[in-house]
Amino acid sequence: MNEPARWRRVPGQLEHPIAWVFWAILIYTMLAIGFLLGDYFLLAFPIAIAVACAAIWLGHMLLWIGIAPFTARFWPAVTVHAPPASDSADAKYLTEPKIQYPAFAHARGQCGWVQVAMRVSADGQVLRYRIIAQAPARTFAATTARALSSARLPPGEGVREFTSVITFVLETPTAPEWARARLAQLQVA
Repeated sequence: MNEPARWRRVPGQLEHPIAWVFWAILIYTMLAIGFLLGDYFLLAFPIAIAVACAAIWLGHMLLWIGIAPFTARFWPAVTVHAPPASDSADAKYLTEPKIQYPAFAHARGQCGWVQVAMRVSADGQVLRYRIIAQAPARTFAATTARALSSARLPPGEGVREFTSVITFVLETPTAPEWARARLAQLQVA
């Protein structure tokens, strides 16, 4: 079942889930170390930063090395139809979206795409987005939202709307034909 197409605000850097985990670990570690150090409370801050960074790094490595490959054995990649053709003057990026492939999709070799409508400010920043279509459902939506926060489009007059298809392709033997054609297109460019 498709989710209703509604306009969503592009998340900022502090709204990323890992940022909240980092700050939670940082604060709790700082309080614990500060409690243990007593009068040397100022030493708690650099130690807490190191512990929070190490905890985030270890969690990320556990996801990429342990959890994602293990679950990929039980949930193979889904065959995805080709993305829709671009209509009208689609978005031409000045700064391409910085896309981080989701760990579970990468481990499964999953290809996909998300078609988004964007409201862009006069200076080229994406203000809001709306998912028009996606395949497979909900696999790449969160990654697309984070990627749009880094995208920049050409400046223009007032708030404008653009549509764009963001594709997620991997070079795997099971990749669909459209994904292989997209990879070949990217290698030529």
